[in-house]
Amino acid sequence: MRITLVALILLMGSISHALTGDEIITRARVFLRDTSQDTTRQKFSSATLVNFLDDGQKEANSLAWLLRSSFTFELRANTTEYFLPDRFIASKRVYYKNRSIPQTSFGAEDSQSRGWRSASCGTPNKYYIHFGTTPVMGFLPCPTNTSTGTIEVFQIEQPVTVVSSTQTPWNGWQMLSPYHSSLAYYIAYRGFQALGQPALGERFFQEWQLFIDNARTGLLKMPDFNPGFRSRRTDQP
Repeated sequence: MRITLVALILLMGSISHALTGDEIITRARVFLRDTSQDTTRQKFSSATLVNFLDDGQKEANSLAWLLRSSFTFELRANTTEYFLPDRFIASKRVYYKNRSIPQTSFGAEDSQSRGWRSASCGTPNKYYIHFGTTPVMGFLPCPTNTSTGTIEVFQIEQPVTVVSSTQTPWNGWQMLSPYHSSLAYYIAYRGFQALGQPALGERFFQEWQLFIDNARTGLLKMPDFNPGFRSRRTDQP
């Protein structure tokens, strides 16, 4: 099986154009030997494999923080907290009036002042995040009439749910096109697990993990970034 798997990787994993869900599922069916043209004889329905694909893109994003975007909003006077987008996972950078401000936490603020949540407003110089039904970003001190302004957030976001095989995973983000084929390995892993062949499924899971590790490394490469020998790029917005 190892020889066959390597051959399939070389044949199918080297193509880097964006793939739709249909193309990814077709590759996964080859791995699963589930290519019957008679859909009544297939082991898995297309809907099931679409669900596996969606799980794979979301798990990959949670592991490697692949999807990055930014958004802006305006501060309001005497308002500390603001709701964040539904697909928000984490902040990478936050800018207030084009100046980077650091993140703090409830614990850090509690250790400095028990009454920090009722402190007077002023010019925001740090932010915190807490999660509930909807994630919230708060600013300290809260802004006054003269210290409102634009907040720009560089974020890690959850991918749009894939509900149709015509969709392209990871929000169709072009930089992730070389890694679309990894999702065929994830689908195969889930399929073999469902078929009671966990050892075979584990082989495909390992290939999927390798792809995701490569995606994480690839997204951090900055060919035009040359900081000199005293520094190196370890992150990007």
